[in-house]
Amino acid sequence: MLDENFIDIASSEFPECTFTIIGPFSAKIQKGNVKYTSEIPFEETVPYIKHADVGLITLQKKNQHASSFSDTLKVHQYRYVGLPIVAPEFIDIHRDNAFYYTPDDVGSIVEAMESALGAPKSKNSKSEVNDWNAVVRQIVESVA
Repeated sequence: MLDENFIDIASSEFPECTFTIIGPFSAKIQKGNVKYTSEIPFEETVPYIKHADVGLITLQKKNQHASSFSDTLKVHQYRYVGLPIVAPEFIDIHRDNAFYYTPDDVGSIVEAMESALGAPKSKNSKSEVNDWNAVVRQIVESVA
């Protein structure tokens, strides 16, 4: 579930930033700097997000599996284009250029956003993203 409180706080604290929410979410936050778009086909996602300054992983803790979102396709896409990532503290992304906030804590959200906005895009993160051959190799090795 989308952490709408994060979006509400961050969009108020950073009115100069545009927050683009991609996916099947209802437009609950009605502000000029919050944009909602439906899901984007996979092949169009990277060209779309490469223009962003920061990647957001904004999930609510209510999701019992939320901590498993530390290595999702979205994280890999953000890393592929070198984006700094902002995520709640209960999702440990295990990578440089990830900045964490405490849900519902305005100060911590501001600090994570300021740090991410001030961070350069990572130049070497493409090497972290495996191609299908590497994925198959890892699967075979884990079964052997």
